[in-house]
Amino acid sequence: MNCRIFVFLLLLLSLVSCETLIENIANNIEYDNYTSPYAGTYIGTYSGQDSGTLKITVDSKDLVTATRYSTVFKMEENLYGGMIGPALHQVSSRESGFTVTGSFISQTRTFTGNWSQNGISGTWSVTKQ
Repeated sequence: MNCRIFVFLLLLLSLVSCETLIENIANNIEYDNYTSPYAGTYIGTYSGQDSGTLKITVDSKDLVTATRYSTVFKMEENLYGGMIGPALHQVSSRESGFTVTGSFISQTRTFTGNWSQNGISGTWSVTKQ
């Protein structure tokens, strides 16, 4: 009797494991087929206590690479992060901490947000190319 219960439980666990495996495969296929609706290149400016140009690139999987050029400090740096829905998520420079936040929801092709770095801040605006 105990052997039958053990075999039954073993078969039941196998089915649960197969179901989890099938779900994982389906999720991987969904991810592979995903293309971000925000993919593209956005160019504009930022201003405030620092100012300059800003280029944001969103790839097909919502990974973000941005480049800013400060006309105040005469320097260029890269920022990295991602998207969560239409919002920029942790898009920042590893070196200086310069961080941009904002959303790619707009009735036009122009998108805006805020930037901050070590106690200074301002706004940015970019247009999809």
